[in-house]
Amino acid sequence: MNNVTQESSRSYFQDLILKHKNLDAVVIGCTEFPLLLNQKNSALQMIDPVYLQTRAAVDYALEGEEIKAS
Repeated sequence: MNNVTQESSRSYFQDLILKHKNLDAVVIGCTEFPLLLNQKNSALQMIDPVYLQTRAAVDYALEGEEIKAS
């Protein structure tokens, strides 16, 4: 099944994050983790590499292009 999460999985990661209060952020190193964690349910800043990679790809593709508002 797709997009199925369990509260026990979410709680496990939330508890793990809370154990490391000396950190500034958490890297979501797997594409499935954003299904469990996000800025609303995490005690720390979340860094999503998939978002960063897609943002960099769009920036690269549009490099030198003037973006016009619709």
